[in-house]
Amino acid sequence: MSLGNPDRPVGGLAVRPPAGVELRPLGRHDLAGAVEMAREARGLPALHDVAPVQERYEGLLGSADTVAFVALADGTASGLAVLHLRRRLNFATFEGWLSDLVVHPSTAGRGIEAALLQALVAEWRLRGGHRILAALHPGEGALREALAAAGFQEAFLDFELSPVIAPEERPVGGLAIRPLSAEDGEAVTRLVAEFGSLRSPVPDRMEAVLRTYAAHVRDVVAGRAASMVADLDGSTVGVCTLEWQRPFWTTDLHAWIPDLVVTEPLRGRGIGRALLTAALRSVADAGAAAVSLESGEQRASAHALYRSMGFAEPGRSWVLRRED
Repeated sequence: MSLGNPDRPVGGLAVRPPAGVELRPLGRHDLAGAVEMAREARGLPALHDVAPVQERYEGLLGSADTVAFVALADGTASGLAVLHLRRRLNFATFEGWLSDLVVHPSTAGRGIEAALLQALVAEWRLRGGHRILAALHPGEGALREALAAAGFQEAFLDFELSPVIAPEERPVGGLAIRPLSAEDGEAVTRLVAEFGSLRSPVPDRMEAVLRTYAAHVRDVVAGRAASMVADLDGSTVGVCTLEWQRPFWTTDLHAWIPDLVVTEPLRGRGIGRALLTAALRSVADAGAAAVSLESGEQRASAHALYRSMGFAEPGRSWVLRRED
């Protein structure tokens, strides 16, 4: 009896690596090398004892929402790639986020970046995601070439605040900020749709969109997210989603803001600043080391807000969208 298993590799395992290079799934015995590569890429000092991050690392390996590969050049671990599959509000399918793509400088020029990227893109396509994001920092020329060759395009500005200092509140008359709840589904879906056509779900995909929203509400209730909405005179006029991240290469808590939007007629009244202030207070209270977000290139007023609140711009995010 056939169980329907393929007779040859699929997804990332089907990618042919350069000569002298092996690509394989990241394993438990790769802990020290993976942490070393990830920290070195971020300019962080080496961890002489990786035991404190072992639980996070094993959680990464055991997650159905993560795909990770290691590249071995001539038998030595020389590259690392990690892809996260995450749900976003108003999308019927998931988004891929390439959190790590690292190649040791000693093996530069051997095509390892391209092979690792191809492996992650193949896994993303296999699972049917709508788009995949990859952050690119200045000086990562080889990765830029690999992204461009794979069809990625520069699409978002990246913002990061570290350390996180809670800003002073600027009260807005009649405005109340509260945790996001299940009853806010219709209002939040409408607000997120103001990002544009790509975030405006079509009727026949609304069931999937609402499932994603319900899952996000469960994350808020369970403490995996701290999203909030802004009410003005009884109407919900803004939303800020906030999720916690626990990178495998550190014991620090990080935060990510997927969405911050205020309904267009009420922009410029300080509502967005009030939402972001409340979010940063939550991040600071949680002791997170950093908070990050991506923002479309056209959102100039939002960029001015982030800069005014101390966010730096470490790079840009590139995107590959599903053709259909």
